[in-house]
Amino acid sequence: MYEKFYIMGDFNELLDVYHIMDSSLLFIGAIGFDNRCIEVLKTITDKIDSNHSRKQMFLFVYLNNPSDLHYLSATRIQKQHETTIKKIMANKNLTYEIVDTKQFFQNNHFFAHVNIMKKLKQINLNEFKNIIIDTSSMPRAIILYILDYVLNHTHDYINVFVTYAYYKTLGSFHPQIEIYEPIIIGNESEVMDKIILIPILGYNYNMLEAIIRKYHNRIIDIYPVVGLPSIKPLESDNIVKYNRKLFIEYGVPFSNVIYGSMYNPFILYMKLSKLVNNIRNIGNFDIVTAPLGTKPQAVATGILKYIDKINIVYTPPRSYPIITYDHVSKILFYWIKGEVYINEEV
Repeated sequence: MYEKFYIMGDFNELLDVYHIMDSSLLFIGAIGFDNRCIEVLKTITDKIDSNHSRKQMFLFVYLNNPSDLHYLSATRIQKQHETTIKKIMANKNLTYEIVDTKQFFQNNHFFAHVNIMKKLKQINLNEFKNIIIDTSSMPRAIILYILDYVLNHTHDYINVFVTYAYYKTLGSFHPQIEIYEPIIIGNESEVMDKIILIPILGYNYNMLEAIIRKYHNRIIDIYPVVGLPSIKPLESDNIVKYNRKLFIEYGVPFSNVIYGSMYNPFILYMKLSKLVNNIRNIGNFDIVTAPLGTKPQAVATGILKYIDKINIVYTPPRSYPIITYDHVSKILFYWIKGEVYINEEV
């Protein structure tokens, strides 16, 4: 499978050289409270002629979370972004639909993915040559549900891309204010016993501790993943520091630590896949990963679930604080699945 993976450095160059916009396209993004939800969309639509004749559809998940502590402030910003998106769609004569989450939780169950998943199940994904999932402003749990469905319901020749606009000054840090109970991505009725837990460490240890508490009696061993290298000095050291209770209170040895890329999901996937195979050679365990780090690391766990058939557990946050960011540093573009584009000019 490794030869199927591609990562391109420059988003604009890939769009131009490989003529991705010349084929049918399904774009899945989110309307969030920071300007990253606009960046990828603007870059893509700038490549589309208003007189286009190709089949193109744009889906936007409107992140409506009335229980968020910052709901009113976030809503005002989101409405501005929604207006901008509608103008972009109208100017380019593009078909689009906004899918409202309505709420993030219903009866203490994660609900934010339900409406967008209903919409995706109404669409024949194989009618589109290219599918782009923009994760920039999309919560990780929704990303993982969408990615899992798209990978499992498209033919091998359909191109599946993931985009991520990031802020260099932010790094992997985005604080979550309170959390909900952990959820299993995909089959929530899955019964897991003899668990080997592979958590991707982030800045909020409470998210990991909630998972450990829930499955404490069934966890056999823990192999934590620490992001390395990082784009910020000491970031990897800080991640270990914020998760020190894992090593002090639960006695996880540092020899169990796996160091993996923060922003290249393919390299991280290959490292995790090797670990999974080694564990399976030892015995029959339920291998579970918890993507609590960066979004590209979450994408790596999505690939791992798709290819190596492991389980994913995630602790959704109740709220994110409204943070003022500088301009987007870079758009990362990941080619997850599909055919190689043949272009004689390359």
